[in-house]
Amino acid sequence: GIFAEWLVGSALGVVDPEEPRLEWDVADLRYRGHLIEVKSSGRGQTWAQEKPTTLRFDIARLTKPWNAVANTWKKLDPPERLAFLYVFCCHEPFPATNSDVANPEAWKFWVVPTSLLDTELGDQKTIGEGRLNSLVSPIRWGRLKPTIDSLIRTVSKGGQ
Repeated sequence: GIFAEWLVGSALGVVDPEEPRLEWDVADLRYRGHLIEVKSSGRGQTWAQEKPTTLRFDIARLTKPWNAVANTWKKLDPPERLAFLYVFCCHEPFPATNSDVANPEAWKFWVVPTSLLDTELGDQKTIGEGRLNSLVSPIRWGRLKPTIDSLIRTVSKGGQ
């Protein structure tokens, strides 16, 4: 999970080696004034597997998030997804190796605006690969920044 956050943060240019990662923050990354939630999984795991892992990602709405920057808790009633968008990351090789995990080209990503998750999935708590593919097309690491920048521009102009 932390490596996937680093991959996405590196693509966006928001990883600062001088600044520690904020554990348990309201979102994983902050980019151009927007919160980004990063979720990760892989087909191969560190334990012995007979078949690849079925991808499942947590998208549950938050009830009491902590804002690490403000050092505050906030009770949400009703629960909400606070990030502007979610980036779902899948490490594809099976079986996985240490060298292929570090290769950004061994990953695929789905960039999904939170508004789309809210509209299409409501209170659903998890999402799988099939449903992600029905919402958006997966992209490669090199397309993360342009895709996210485009979504920010679209929302800034009042689109969805």
